[in-house]
Amino acid sequence: MKKFDETVKDDKFNSEKHQNEVKTYHKALVRLLAKTRDATLFASILRENVPMDMTCVQACTVVIHQCMLKMNTVDNQKLFTGICIIVEGADGSSYEYSSASNPSHKITLTLDNNHFNVTASGSSEPSNNNCLYESLISQIPRLRTVFSNGTAFREHLSDYIEYDENLQYTISQGWHKFAIKKGSYGGAI
Repeated sequence: MKKFDETVKDDKFNSEKHQNEVKTYHKALVRLLAKTRDATLFASILRENVPMDMTCVQACTVVIHQCMLKMNTVDNQKLFTGICIIVEGADGSSYEYSSASNPSHKITLTLDNNHFNVTASGSSEPSNNNCLYESLISQIPRLRTVFSNGTAFREHLSDYIEYDENLQYTISQGWHKFAIKKGSYGGAI
């Protein structure tokens, strides 16, 4: 990280070189993300604005569930009881995460060209590796009152991943590495 910081501070550092350095840096971090078995390190890497993986989607269900309960949310006369997020990959893979046994709300995302998109709309506006945030906000706009931008969302998600015992266990077992190595993460590198 020190070398990266020194390189980007160089006065003669142009935009293209900066993009290449960031790309190289993020590739290295994603490789480390796949290898780590420590939730604290995983969360720290996530805070560096790397692409979000399926562990992040899994964490989203609980984070969104907590937010929706605090907002006492009722959509179309349907009381919120939980959320299910389904991610369908372009390769035919499918991942399903739920915050409750009988969730009242469901969001289906596609993962295509390393970007999460909402199936219903066909696209989201990916920016700065925050396509998961943008896709979720497009389906639940009220979440913007809790997470004003992708950075705030990422920080909250990182904190949750770092301290949740279930995710600590998942990461300690290395189960996240399979989806990452397969390229199942959203955000361009």
